[in-house]
Amino acid sequence: MKHKSLVIRILAVALLSTMLGGFYPAYADNLPADTKYAASIDSLYNQIFVPANASYAKIIILKDSSKKRNTPAYKGWLKKATASMDKLAKSIPAISALTAGPSYLTSDLLLKKVMADYLAQIQTDKKNLQKPVAIKADSAQSAKVSKTIDNEFTTWLAQYSLDSGVANATGPTTSPTIEFSQFVDATTNSNVLVATVKSDSTFNPVALAITSYVIEWYEGVTTATALTNSGPADGVTHGASFQLTGVQVGITYYFRIAGINANGQGPWSAFLPVVL
Repeated sequence: MKHKSLVIRILAVALLSTMLGGFYPAYADNLPADTKYAASIDSLYNQIFVPANASYAKIIILKDSSKKRNTPAYKGWLKKATASMDKLAKSIPAISALTAGPSYLTSDLLLKKVMADYLAQIQTDKKNLQKPVAIKADSAQSAKVSKTIDNEFTTWLAQYSLDSGVANATGPTTSPTIEFSQFVDATTNSNVLVATVKSDSTFNPVALAITSYVIEWYEGVTTATALTNSGPADGVTHGASFQLTGVQVGITYYFRIAGINANGQGPWSAFLPVVL
């Protein structure tokens, strides 16, 4: 018996583990509880579980694993495999016992599920490999479970990446790009200036998860009191626009704006001049 299902599962988990280690080498999350959790994932998963899993993967593919089970070669291999399984299984409870930071609650549930399933399958494989004769049904069942566990690891990794993005999110670091336009209000026959947020490479409202803006209009000079006859015309994030009514021809008006997301307010833009 070549233990093909074991090899597929173990090598796939090892690959995902390597990816995780590559994506998250350091942590500086916004909340201390998130930072602690991410650091624990690094120490317990990347530094302990991953090496144990990789070691088991190497032992599984040794040629003696396919020898008849009553031979000294197989028994010697089984002793190595059992010790490796025990070490791998021992690394799992500490990971499952972690208390997730607020940003990692969703991925932590997925991690606990896959760790529990993987531990159960390790114990099952251990029993199956100790049977006097290999049983095809055991191999078929192991292959089925292996596919499920692979999918669970993939799902967890994707969610962990999303959670990490949330945990490390910051307020906007750039200010919006603005495009000005004007029109005459048909009802009041007054001039209106419109400042519209444009999405570009320096400020993407969707990518920055912008929820609102703060704005100021000034007439003539920026040291005066900000005007109050302004407000949002439409939109909140992408394409949001802000009107200033009662604008006088030939006078310079100044506009500035800052974006806000769940993590705070970004920097004010420079004062942007516009003349009707």
